[in-house]
Amino acid sequence: MVLSLVTTSLLENPSLFQAPFRVQADGGYIQAEMCHAAPIYEDIDGDGVKELLGGDLFYFQFDRRTEAQKTKLASLEEELAILQRRIGEMETEFALKALANSGLTPETRRGASREQLIKYGESLDRSQKQSAEYQAAYPRQNELFGAIRQLQPDAWRYGYVWVYLRH
Repeated sequence: MVLSLVTTSLLENPSLFQAPFRVQADGGYIQAEMCHAAPIYEDIDGDGVKELLGGDLFYFQFDRRTEAQKTKLASLEEELAILQRRIGEMETEFALKALANSGLTPETRRGASREQLIKYGESLDRSQKQSAEYQAAYPRQNELFGAIRQLQPDAWRYGYVWVYLRH
């Protein structure tokens, strides 16, 4: 029923809709990857007026963050990178210490006995539990992941736009 109304309206008044066109972004055409209809109703260009887009798989990012939020995000991402490097350093230190405590080396670990591997694992676990810095690192890393997620812009993946209406 709706399709026949649209078809009838188009036949009676072909200028009712704008001619189809390919949408460009960043100097090139938006490429479809699959073909799923995906309407969105958002203020696409930030002018305070919502637009209705319907199409097939294009990527669009809505960045409504303030400069302060962008600065905060950059700071959190930097802190996370530093923290992750430090976690890696601590894990390496703990592993080397555990190897030494169990009479192993990185080269001999593969052929180690079950008893040596248990000793290695216990030593590694003990080192991790005794390090206050290490114990604080993972909860802080999770906090940073959450805070970063909250400050990232919204994004949708769409494609060719075949309906564009301003409200």
